[in-house]
Amino acid sequence: MLLLAGFVLYCFCGAHRYRYQHSGIEITESNYRVVTDIRRRLVAGVASALEEHGVRYVISHGNLLELTRGRRIVHDDDVDIRIHKEDMGKWMRYCVDSGEADAERGLSLKDPRRTSESKQKENGIQITLLDDQHEELGVHADVVASSVPNIDYDLAFSSPPRRVTYLGVPAWAPGEEATDALLAREYGESYLIPDVDCAVGFDAEVV
Repeated sequence: MLLLAGFVLYCFCGAHRYRYQHSGIEITESNYRVVTDIRRRLVAGVASALEEHGVRYVISHGNLLELTRGRRIVHDDDVDIRIHKEDMGKWMRYCVDSGEADAERGLSLKDPRRTSESKQKENGIQITLLDDQHEELGVHADVVASSVPNIDYDLAFSSPPRRVTYLGVPAWAPGEEATDALLAREYGESYLIPDVDCAVGFDAEVV
């Protein structure tokens, strides 16, 4: 599923099962640990690549919402990163020079959009882990230019970003005012209040 094509919220309470938003797989304590570990490694690897190549970026969408709430969105099973549109040239050089794999960071860049700037400007690229032993879970990082038409994210770079820790990894997030405006636009003015408050049968860590 593409980042901006929308998603189905697989969250049901009571006797129904609680599922990840992209794969639709039922959430269990064991696969939750796996998903969290993959997401953490993706944030670390992608952030490292972006920072080494001088590409400005911020965590975004559900990840930014999770960070701002200070509590895990348990069904969130991907990583959302938006990069400054003016740094697309730097990002494309990394994508082309790395080929289909960044072995140093353990990242797989097999997405066919990797070498096409025009396609990446339409809807970004998906990155996975080279050693992912749980492909059925579909955990990935969406790296998308700030100017992608469906959800413009240029506002994230209108003021200096904040250095934050997300999933235990140092990363960049939009400034506080930009964060508030972006989340209110995407999730509504009451974005701090979850739409669905379903508890899982185990303790989910805070962000």
